[in-house]
Amino acid sequence: VPSKHGLFTNMLQAKAHVLLQLGNVDESLAVYKSLCPKLKQPSDIAKIYYTMACICRKNGRHDESLAYFKSELKVTKSAAALGKHRVETTCRIYHDMARIHDECLGDYETSLKYYAKALKVQQRALKKCTNPVEEKELLSQILETQQCMGRIHYKRGEFTQALNVSFQENVAV
Repeated sequence: VPSKHGLFTNMLQAKAHVLLQLGNVDESLAVYKSLCPKLKQPSDIAKIYYTMACICRKNGRHDESLAYFKSELKVTKSAAALGKHRVETTCRIYHDMARIHDECLGDYETSLKYYAKALKVQQRALKKCTNPVEEKELLSQILETQQCMGRIHYKRGEFTQALNVSFQENVAV
């Protein structure tokens, strides 16, 4: 049974969701913002920032979306409780930020920087990995990041670089 505090925060999340469904984006964001100081777990706070970032991205508010992703990243990096999920979450945030710069803002240079940050985190995790299943997953994620970087180079007309980045062996960044 959730605590009174848990029920209250669940009610606020439901209210924010309903407001969003009704098209009241600003009100929904205000309710989500009010939730952050009430939450105790960093992972819960990060989820709220992620939700707000996605709402803003969907509504064309890219600068706000990036700010919320940066807040999520800050919480995620400091959340020891996330354990091995911290690497995955950190890389997902970098990918989300890279996509906004690429697809919404046309800022390929910044997009590449965020993909490079994700790649660096993934490669660092791979060096420490001792579990074959996790290693295979990390290699798959690294390949995805490299292909995203290759796509950006292709958009920029840098075809040789696109091929090199997309199909390079796992080397340190």
